[in-house]
Amino acid sequence: MNRNTEADLRAELTAAGAVFKGAKILCPFHEDKTPSGGIYEKAGVYRFKCQACGAGGDVFDIRSLRTGRPLTEILKDNAQDKPQAKQRPAPHTNTPPKVFDSLQAIYDSLQRWYGGKLEALHQYPDAFFMVRWRKPDGKKEMRPLIHRDEKYIMTFPEGIRPLYHRPDLNKAETVIFFEGELKADIVKQYGFTVTTTSGGCKAADKTDLRPLAGKRVIIWPDNDDPGRKYAETVKRILEGLGASVKIIDPAALDLAEGEDAADYIQQLKNAGYSELEIKQNLDRVFSQAHSTGPGAELQTHLADISAGRMEPLETGFSQLDDLLQILPGSLNLVCGGPGASKSLLMLQLAALWHKAGIKTAVFEIEKDRVFHLRRALAQQAGLSLLTNNRWTRNNAEQAKAAAVQHCDFLDSFGRSIYAFPEKIIYQKDVIEWTQARADAGCRAVIIDPATKAERQADPWKADGEFVQKLSQIATLTRLIIFIVLHPSKSIVSMPDLSAIAGGAAYGRFADNAIWLENHDTKESEIHFGTGTTSARHNRTIWILKSRDGSGTGARIAFDFSAGSLTLSELGRIQKTKKAKSYG
Repeated sequence: MNRNTEADLRAELTAAGAVFKGAKILCPFHEDKTPSGGIYEKAGVYRFKCQACGAGGDVFDIRSLRTGRPLTEILKDNAQDKPQAKQRPAPHTNTPPKVFDSLQAIYDSLQRWYGGKLEALHQYPDAFFMVRWRKPDGKKEMRPLIHRDEKYIMTFPEGIRPLYHRPDLNKAETVIFFEGELKADIVKQYGFTVTTTSGGCKAADKTDLRPLAGKRVIIWPDNDDPGRKYAETVKRILEGLGASVKIIDPAALDLAEGEDAADYIQQLKNAGYSELEIKQNLDRVFSQAHSTGPGAELQTHLADISAGRMEPLETGFSQLDDLLQILPGSLNLVCGGPGASKSLLMLQLAALWHKAGIKTAVFEIEKDRVFHLRRALAQQAGLSLLTNNRWTRNNAEQAKAAAVQHCDFLDSFGRSIYAFPEKIIYQKDVIEWTQARADAGCRAVIIDPATKAERQADPWKADGEFVQKLSQIATLTRLIIFIVLHPSKSIVSMPDLSAIAGGAAYGRFADNAIWLENHDTKESEIHFGTGTTSARHNRTIWILKSRDGSGTGARIAFDFSAGSLTLSELGRIQKTKKAKSYG
């Protein structure tokens, strides 16, 4: 037996009870009423695969399944029976192409080489042909021909190759694109303009696709990995030529793995469809092809919204959530001066999302993880004194009781905090960490503070590349990224995007930007619910940018509790009255 010979595999399957129906096989290893098996070749080895029961393998595997003997015994027997192979000379790499006087001479040669018969002769423009030869085992053999000086040369044309049925393409508005001439010719019989490339699924880029520039093209790929890769290659080239491309999903047509347009039409015929009904069915298939252009991207986006895959990330602050849209794939800036509590705010939100089961990670560039966990414990316990060493020493039992009470939370939440106080953190480290968190399935990450990451180039250039790369990660992975930043100056008269450290790049690439301002307690007229009221507050969030929301320019009154290290929302500040200061 030889695993490189299809005939040996077919013989072994026949011995096992397989029934061959063209290229499809009734599997001998289960009660198979509809052919669910097939033979395929990979790296020179022929294998059988049943899509229903999963049985399969090469000729040795099939004999093992048929006889019940271990595979090791089958291989050992074959090694003993196999004669010593003779050393063969290496094949010539520069063998000149074969030349024939006529097409019949070519057919006679193919008959001597393979047996079998001619299945089709496909004529391309420029005196170029493809011979489709069907061998006795059902496998096809494709041979290219050039007709020149009354001779037929068995080779491809030099340079770029022509499209199949190229003359038909000139006046056509819509063209159906297949992988292979036979499928194209079958569909052409129903009145459609069709084309393909020569040389197999890996040679699409060797054909001149320019006649399809600007046209509507529908690609019908074979339902297998090579077919899908072929369709992607053709799509990429055509879109570069300005064509409008749609692709048919063969799986949506209930085609099995490896089946194609010819199989689909044959199935319609087997079901008793008339030629007119088949044409009408093909019209429906083509009308339902999926667009691959910008319109399809929008359709996918809208479908994601409908399916709940584009839900905003809620902060738990109703006014802030109404004014901001923190969407998947967004880059969000959180700025504020020293003592503004921006890190505490983000720690509070990270804990909220963690408890809600939203996978979140925090990159703390200042201090170690214990420092931040201690602040998280203070927030959970509502006792800021837990961050005070003197108080903790004098109230050890109370501190220990708080830590024990919240131990489970600290264990799980602590795993989402990343801190590396022992090393210098560069911007490239932050980028790599962010990508890793996206790959790990995080929905949101917080980088606090991003301005502490060291640059490795000129600041204006480094910051621009840094924030652009983070924005790219967010867009491609739908990760929600929060960047905590400092002001560019120690004193800022009015919060503004231009006052954020790092230059204009941060504001340009951000989807949302807020500024947390700390100030003396003051009274403001705020809108909350259905009415207005006065409220005293010591923090204000300025919404500097809200790309997908309506909040740009709005201010929200917050109050920071020194006792719990947490912030609470009071309401949206009205613009009609000036705030009274209590400083």
